[in-house]
Amino acid sequence: MTVNPGSQVDGYNVETKPERDWWLYAKDPNGVTLSDKNKSLQIETLLSFGAFAGLVKTVTASGDIDLEDTDYMQVEIDPDGSDRDVNLPVKADTNHWYLIRHVGSANTLNIKRDGGVSIGTIGAGGIMQVEPSTANDFSTTLPGQDRFLKGADVASASALPVLNDGNYCDVTGTTAITSINTLGVGTTRRLHFDGILTLTHHATDLILPGGANITTAAGDEFTFFEYATGDWRCIAYALASGEAVVGGGVGSGSLPTAQVKKTANQSIANSTVTTLTWDAEDWDTDSFHDNSTNNSRLTAPEDGKYLVIANIIFTSNNTGIRQILINLNGANVWGVIFPNNGAGEDQTFTFFPVEMSSGDYVECQVYQASGGNLDIGSTQSRFSIVKLAN
Repeated sequence: MTVNPGSQVDGYNVETKPERDWWLYAKDPNGVTLSDKNKSLQIETLLSFGAFAGLVKTVTASGDIDLEDTDYMQVEIDPDGSDRDVNLPVKADTNHWYLIRHVGSANTLNIKRDGGVSIGTIGAGGIMQVEPSTANDFSTTLPGQDRFLKGADVASASALPVLNDGNYCDVTGTTAITSINTLGVGTTRRLHFDGILTLTHHATDLILPGGANITTAAGDEFTFFEYATGDWRCIAYALASGEAVVGGGVGSGSLPTAQVKKTANQSIANSTVTTLTWDAEDWDTDSFHDNSTNNSRLTAPEDGKYLVIANIIFTSNNTGIRQILINLNGANVWGVIFPNNGAGEDQTFTFFPVEMSSGDYVECQVYQASGGNLDIGSTQSRFSIVKLAN
């Protein structure tokens, strides 16, 4: 049987909701809607008006609601003054998915399955599509137009613990994110970042534009899609700067880079190859360097092609040569020899492109043949790195 607006079922009129012409609901001949107190009806017939086809169950709750395997695809619930649990049935071959709609004016519906596990809440006007024992859940507010449903703020963590209380949330804190907890294949989440942190690209767990890490800025937003259990892909973004995310780890307009320096001169013995140390930084965007531990090293935070730059100042001496060497993981890969300046400081400079894997490191070594010790000056000597491409 087909029920259209104007029809009656068991003495009740069936009409359309004004905000959606395909939402059907029932009113008794006195004009009291069935979602009002003490009114309920199960219309045991097919509704096929407009764009919607399904069965509707309307409930005014006096306690928690236990849905049955035989209940209707669309369930409209008024919590009637208190928060209510809505328990889905245990998975069975005859289970179908449910479209649960909050038709009250206040309170929340807490949707549970698998023996009481909460999969999300619905506020007034909200709607959630669920299946009893799979994770194809989607929750949003649909009173007449699609909207994001704002959930609670989530503190940043290596495995970001996003919740199922909405499809949009703020991410606070500065902890680097390497993965997102599972909410179910097919889930989308829009994340608004309140500050600076690193989104770490992973080939399966967290796929980012350009295949490289991204450093967020306050106000950046990213939309993620769970394409496999626990595996997320960024499908859209809007940076606060208005710039684009491009390859090579660009995020919010910056490349992964570091420049380190000295706070005191370093003495270099005659005719001795010496590794330079660096105890201060001009900048370090992606933890390339540590001022105390292995402070001779600049360590790649991710795979890619990098440009390494050394600008080294030797104190004045007019005897012998000066040399800069670049090492990768302890092995020499580049070197340049300079004559002495004759008078005044010797400023030596070189750069070298090198392909590095995450965890590889570069160091700068020097050599001088003045016949005695020479200092490396702290004022202008610098050791730098910048990522060029993946």
